[in-house]
Amino acid sequence: MKAILQQKLKKLISKKSTWLIIIIYLTVGIGNYWFIHSEHPWANPYFEFNTSFFEYFVLIQGGGSGFMFILLPLLVTLSTGDSFIKTRRSSILSYGLMRTNLVSYIRNEVLSTGMISFIFVALCQFLLFFFSLFFTQIAIVNAEQGMIIYAVELLNAAPLIYILLIIFNSSLMAFFFSTFTIGLSILFKSLYSAILLPYLIFIGLSEMMMTMPLITPFYGKWFYNLAPLNMVGGYIWLTFSIFAVPMYWLVLNAGAYVVVANYFKHAFRKEKLLLI
Repeated sequence: MKAILQQKLKKLISKKSTWLIIIIYLTVGIGNYWFIHSEHPWANPYFEFNTSFFEYFVLIQGGGSGFMFILLPLLVTLSTGDSFIKTRRSSILSYGLMRTNLVSYIRNEVLSTGMISFIFVALCQFLLFFFSLFFTQIAIVNAEQGMIIYAVELLNAAPLIYILLIIFNSSLMAFFFSTFTIGLSILFKSLYSAILLPYLIFIGLSEMMMTMPLITPFYGKWFYNLAPLNMVGGYIWLTFSIFAVPMYWLVLNAGAYVVVANYFKHAFRKEKLLLI
């Protein structure tokens, strides 16, 4: 497991596209900082000129004027989404299956790819938070302005721990999307399907769930709140308990692993797994 993790990490670091993705993500994030800052205080009465860099980082995650929650899943699929489909196209998969059993192989594959995605997104988020020190102002947190609702008591009491919670939530999401891409890489042989389909499904399913209140007002609010787009970043404007978001992604991660592991074994028995 450790050797697989090191190998995948080395491949991720060596790819030029990885560094390009990081640069684009940081550039868009910094642009989002400036966009939110431009609303002070004329376009948005909630804003004050002394909004802290902690609040800025939270606000760009999603909801209101933040739009990083739209990019975060794409960040995962572009960076690690090609991992398993490239393994299928090489001799690595058949060699790995000769050395271990099916269950151990898919478990190691899901865990290693998921952990790399987890670390990668956490790193990108930490870098974006670090840059907030230069592009926003250092001020005392004043979350009573009404811009942030999710776990606002923690933000007021311990803003740094709150930031770690936001990054942890994003990283759990990254783990899920990496598992999702592995599942689609088993189903499809196309590299572009493995990279783009998870993101398109994410957007499409979110839009469907977020329109449910128009169809069924009573139950629709639950669909709206639990839409993937909201659970990536829009939740900061919603009333959730502090544990709701991490539990949401942990449950999805467990379910995704069970589905992917069983489908992996099914595809192998049907001789549809190896591409060489």
